[in-house]
Amino acid sequence: MTTFDSYASKYRHLRMERRDGILQITLHSDGQTLRWGSGPHGEFGPAFRDIGADPDNKVIIMTGVGDAFIEAVDSSNVGKRLPTSEMSPRTWNQIYWNVKQLLMNLLEIEVPMIAAVNGPVSIHAELAVLCDIVLAC
Repeated sequence: MTTFDSYASKYRHLRMERRDGILQITLHSDGQTLRWGSGPHGEFGPAFRDIGADPDNKVIIMTGVGDAFIEAVDSSNVGKRLPTSEMSPRTWNQIYWNVKQLLMNLLEIEVPMIAAVNGPVSIHAELAVLCDIVLAC
């Protein structure tokens, strides 16, 4: 069984607080608006698995920080990427595996999820749209 204490501070790009079964997850990059990169890409799948496996979570609220939900791609977080035509099969396999885990684990969360979208979502809007309720703040 997964417990809140085992994952609450495990992920660099998710701040988590829970009270009375309501888990608020806040997407961020160093306390600022989330910039997409390899960090969030690799962390969110395992984080959603942990969240979904915790029986004490009754409702999930997902929100962001600042003026946008997800602002842009952080090239320093992604690292130097080759043009897509030059990426190795191993690199593509890792990208595919991460995104599959992210989406499947998000969809496997059985309690209601609310996306409180705090501003524009220029990258990966599906994170909010796949929630049960989407509120544009």
